[in-house]
Amino acid sequence: MTASVSIDGKRPQLPRELQQKSGLGAALFVGFATALWLIPAAFAFWLATDAPWPAWARVVAWLPTCLIAGQGLHLLGWVGHEGFHFNLHDNKRVSAVIGTLFSSMIIGFMQIGASISHKTHHARTNQPGDPDIEIFRQFRTFTSRLLLGRVTCNRIYLRNTARMLAGREFPEYWARPPFRWPTMRRFALLNVVASLTFLALYLRIAWAHPFGALAAIGATHLTAVLYTGLRSYVEHAGTKPGEFVDSRTRTAPFFAVWYYFNNYHLEHHLYPSIPCYRLPAVHTWLRANGYFDRADVPIEPTVVGAYAYTLGNHQYPEAPA
Repeated sequence: MTASVSIDGKRPQLPRELQQKSGLGAALFVGFATALWLIPAAFAFWLATDAPWPAWARVVAWLPTCLIAGQGLHLLGWVGHEGFHFNLHDNKRVSAVIGTLFSSMIIGFMQIGASISHKTHHARTNQPGDPDIEIFRQFRTFTSRLLLGRVTCNRIYLRNTARMLAGREFPEYWARPPFRWPTMRRFALLNVVASLTFLALYLRIAWAHPFGALAAIGATHLTAVLYTGLRSYVEHAGTKPGEFVDSRTRTAPFFAVWYYFNNYHLEHHLYPSIPCYRLPAVHTWLRANGYFDRADVPIEPTVVGAYAYTLGNHQYPEAPA
């Protein structure tokens, strides 16, 4: 049976099989993200410390390695994101623990601080009270987005984490947190401990092998900062308030691999409790049933077209008055 194409204010009811979580699916996603960071980072470390190659050959080999490892770190942030959408395990706390631990590999990123505002972002996307509007609308050029977008986010998420640990209140208009406040504070402590543990490990490596750490850890983290500074503009610049129009999906096959299906951002905003590895099937079902027939549904089929939204002529949405 073909579903109705009326989409105003209603989310289509998906078939049950598109909503199911899979332990194997979650493990493959976490494993892919971790491997995309650790394997190229280890290779970059070898290039900087032990490779018996001329300097020019090591640099040529290191550049693409750094780009890949940076995307691995980017995806580890997505592991944290999926963890607090409870998409990594049927037990919500287990899902959140997985997301917290793996995302803590990223220096300076606090997933628990992100989760406290991200739920409100979903509830108020492109509308008054959307925390992401306050972060991203201030950057009007490609360069400022590239250099400052992620740095600003991480500073705010760190501040949110400290606020939780101190027991201070958050804005009343924000959505309820993923867990009750005592549990959120325990997750904040776990996040801090895990992040400091990984930082200590990185510093230990840097003490013993400074050039290796610079090539494998420092440079790849910088690459991740650049990637993630632009991502929110690819997802939301030029979109509007309202379901089916507030988020952008990128359908080029490159993105499916590079983002492990997290490129289906429109579908994620419609169904945040559906794991990323189910989103391609959700996209196919919605298209087959006519839900993308509206001309203004933001679906971008090309890589160049997607990254064009990072340029200054495409601005992050302003909340309507």
